[in-house]
Amino acid sequence: MGGTIAPDGPRPAPQGSRAHAERRLRGLLVLDFDGTLWRGNQPLEHYAAIAARGLAPAERAPYLAQVQAFLDGLRWEVVGTAAPPDDGWTAVARFAEARGATPDLLRAAFLETRERIAAGAFRLEVPAGLPEFLAWSRRWCAIALATNSPASSVGPVIEQLGLGHLLDDVATGAAKPGALVGLVEGWLGRFEASRERVMSVGDHYQNDIEPAARAGWFTAYITPWRWVPGPCSIVGTTLEEVLPGLREWVAAVVAADGPPAVDFRAGARPRRGATAGLIQRTGAT
Repeated sequence: MGGTIAPDGPRPAPQGSRAHAERRLRGLLVLDFDGTLWRGNQPLEHYAAIAARGLAPAERAPYLAQVQAFLDGLRWEVVGTAAPPDDGWTAVARFAEARGATPDLLRAAFLETRERIAAGAFRLEVPAGLPEFLAWSRRWCAIALATNSPASSVGPVIEQLGLGHLLDDVATGAAKPGALVGLVEGWLGRFEASRERVMSVGDHYQNDIEPAARAGWFTAYITPWRWVPGPCSIVGTTLEEVLPGLREWVAAVVAADGPPAVDFRAGARPRRGATAGLIQRTGAT
C-alpha cells in the first residue's frame, strides 16, 4: 500500500522504483472502500443498534426492524416510492433521523462502529475475484482508494483483508464528492496516467459516480437495489457483476494501443453483466 494521503493532495511519487519500471502505467482505477473493497452487514447492524439507544423507546423496535428489512434486501418495500439511500450507512442514518436521531448521536454511533471495524470485531467479505482482478490490472493501472472513512478504520481493515499490496495509494477522509476531482488530478500527475483512462468504482452514486461522470471519466456503479439515478459506464448489483466490464475496460481502453472497440462513455448504454431489470433515470447528470 502506498500509504495514507491527506485530502489536500497525494505525496510525490518515488523515483526509480523497480516496481514502476515493471509496470506500464497508463490508466487510473479509483476504488471506494465500504461496499466496494469489502462488504458485510454486521457493522451496519451494530451502527443501527447504537443509534437506536438514543431514540424514544417506542421508536427503537420499529427502527431496527426497518433497518433489518433494508439490509435483508426489502429495499423498495422500506423506502416506498422515494429514491433509495445510496448505501447501508446512509440508510441507517436516514431512518434514524426520521425518528428523531440527532447528528451528534449518529456521529458518535458511526465513530464507535468504525473503531470496532478496525479492531476486527465484524465479519467482512472481499468480493470474489477482486484480488485477482487488481493483481492483473496493476500492469497497466495505478490503483488508488478514496474513502470518506477515517484513517484509523481503513488501514487496519485493508491489512486484515490482505489487500494492501494491491493498492498504490489510499486517501482517507477524502471529502467526496467535492474533493474527488482534486484527488484524482494529483494521482494522475503522480503516476503519469492518462486523464482519458480514469475509472471510478463505487456503490454511492453521489460520492463515487456523479462527480466522475461530470469530469468525463469512466464509471462502474454497484447498486444492490437496481436503481441507477444517472449516467454510468458499467453497472451491476454486486462487484462480481461489474468485474467482467472492468476487465473489458482495462483491456480495450487502458492496455490497447489503438482506439477502443467498445463504447464505455458515461452517456452510452450502461454495460451489464448478469444484472437484469435495472432501473435507470435517463438524461440525469
